[in-house]
Amino acid sequence: MKPWYLSTGMWGGILAVLLSSSGLALNVDLETGEFSGNIYDLGTQLGTMLAGIIAMVGRYRATAPISTKRRRRAAYIRERQ
Repeated sequence: MKPWYLSTGMWGGILAVLLSSSGLALNVDLETGEFSGNIYDLGTQLGTMLAGIIAMVGRYRATAPISTKRRRRAAYIRERQ
């Protein structure tokens, strides 16, 4: 099993969370704490952050590699022999 930091799925999730949270931070006034963007930007950035978190949790909890047509065909051939 490879370490988490070698997983491109984990890095994709991490980048999604970091980039969406930085987008949120850019729309917040540091003096007043008020959100200066529109509600659609907020929803998009929160949705992206949630998707990144779901991707990281899913990759961390995965117990088997993703199946491809080639792998299914190879497994079928092995079973038939």
